[in-house]
Amino acid sequence: MASNHQPNFIRQERILVSSAIPSATLDLFALPRRPAPTNSSRQRGEYLLTNHFSCVFANNLPLYQYDVAIEELGSCSGEWYESKGRSRCGRIMQLLICNGGFDPQVVVWYDEQKCLYTTSLLTSPQLIISKDGRMRILETLLKKSLQDQVEVVNNTCYFLNEPPKKLAGGFEERLGFTQALNLSSGRSTLNIQTKLTTFYPEIALLDFIHIQIGSKRIPNENEFKKLNRILKNCLVVTRQSNWKQAYEIDQFDQRRPTEITIESGETLVEYYKNAKNITLNQTNYPCIQSFTNSYLFVLAVVGSGDSLCSTTAVRVCQQYPKEGKCSIETIVGMADMVEQLLDYYRQANKVLPNKVVFYRDGVDDGQFGKVIAHEIPAIRQAFDRIYGKKSNHPLLTFIVVKKRHNTRFFNYNSSTKQFSNMSIGTVIDTTIVHPYQNNFYLNSHYAFQGVNHSSLYHVLFDDIGFTADELHLLTYHLCFTDPRSSAAEAIPSVVHQADIAAMKARDLFYDDERSSATSVGGRSQALRNPTLNDLDYEILDVHENLKNRPVFG
Repeated sequence: MASNHQPNFIRQERILVSSAIPSATLDLFALPRRPAPTNSSRQRGEYLLTNHFSCVFANNLPLYQYDVAIEELGSCSGEWYESKGRSRCGRIMQLLICNGGFDPQVVVWYDEQKCLYTTSLLTSPQLIISKDGRMRILETLLKKSLQDQVEVVNNTCYFLNEPPKKLAGGFEERLGFTQALNLSSGRSTLNIQTKLTTFYPEIALLDFIHIQIGSKRIPNENEFKKLNRILKNCLVVTRQSNWKQAYEIDQFDQRRPTEITIESGETLVEYYKNAKNITLNQTNYPCIQSFTNSYLFVLAVVGSGDSLCSTTAVRVCQQYPKEGKCSIETIVGMADMVEQLLDYYRQANKVLPNKVVFYRDGVDDGQFGKVIAHEIPAIRQAFDRIYGKKSNHPLLTFIVVKKRHNTRFFNYNSSTKQFSNMSIGTVIDTTIVHPYQNNFYLNSHYAFQGVNHSSLYHVLFDDIGFTADELHLLTYHLCFTDPRSSAAEAIPSVVHQADIAAMKARDLFYDDERSSATSVGGRSQALRNPTLNDLDYEILDVHENLKNRPVFG
């Protein structure tokens, strides 16, 4: 608890966090086409239902996306500053629309952040047009028809007229749905997935703690352990002056504000009083350890040690801006990591592979262009170092693995009227997949509970020239190579090992000083127009005995 008597202030400028990876134009027609289907006697068809629904849009419908920055004139300083907060930006845009800032016939949808979508070309005010992402613009405009009926939280819609269900401990449960437009074979489909979500209540943290322990007092040791479990990774918002800061809770610190000192020698109580004119109350309660977004990028690449993927090795890379903050969507140290893994294969087999299949996780559709422009050339750079001249290079196939989608498939028995999961090994490469690009869904594992979540694979590069059956079978078999279990996984085991390695490395190599980078007023300052030259990386070392061993969770 705190009281604040400090006057409001106007910051001169807020630089937006932008990407250091140069944009790349993606030629959709240059991506590998889907191979012709093969008629195999081993295949059997399966009739499936899915949560995709056909959509029809007007022909030649114009779609525009605008980049938006809302600024206000400071009444005291006379300087322009960027407006902060989704709700405030939304109110300003609504006033602009109501006061005739746009033609009444124009359909406008503002996401309360940095994008405005419309079906008409806007001439005033002057904004910057982005011509890409037509499906995303359509999807966003669809939400406009529901804007008075739903609240959108993390891309999930919850109806405003449906009150949440109250749960024990102050929690709330709400039924919502996600929607996504999908360009399918010969049609557009709308993917709808319902979600049942438990929400933390929006109340003061101290009130929430008292609800959990059942009385207004300081928790005891066992209660603090319970609270650590409940509040781990929960967001807490503090308000100082006229700006808010969100932190992610790590755990309780048993020390009180009077027992924690900073570099100046002041206690937290003294610091807030002297530096911020804030009087801390409830100082007999312990403090909370928390962290903000650290912009610490740790990535892992796992390589097989033989043709069966029975042995693997991992290389972990930490990449970061040399100072300040920026986003990094690609693997900057790709060439070095691939080179080391190829050398590992050569040492283990006394020969180099003549084909390389690369499964890449964590890439959105909008990042395909950057991956093709930066990561595939980096892999070829590693080939140059290991194989020499280009005629000696191995053939390369590059596939993106997508786990975070909301498409679901069901079997339906008309006689029993029962739904069930589709069979293991089922491939979906018709009807709801891309009309000409090579992507497919593969259900490689059994669901122990609920509905199976099949993975979506998208081929971005294919020198090898796989037939449809060959690529499906290879991917399916690679889901059985986890050394920890004989059961199949939802994704190729090497991809899962890379996920585990990156997660463990973030805990092991976390550097609080580097993650905070250059700071202004205690917060990291974003870089203005960052480039690749502003980035650095290092391959993280582990003990020699663990360097070329499989990753275990």
